[in-house]
Amino acid sequence: MNFVGNYIFYYRKRQFDAILRNKMETFREESKTKKALQLTMITTYGVKRNMYSNRVQSEVLLDDLFV
Repeated sequence: MNFVGNYIFYYRKRQFDAILRNKMETFREESKTKKALQLTMITTYGVKRNMYSNRVQSEVLLDDLFV
């Protein structure tokens, strides 16, 4: 799991969206996969919904890990 500053909890800026797109594209190029990539956020409080949060396909909350 990659940790990018304090932004792991939710999208706050357009730049973080660009960072995630770049990481996904780099992974796609390096692994040479033709399969779909799905972005999953592992957070304590969830992803804040805004215009950039639609890139996250799923999220795992702290409560999901410790049931």
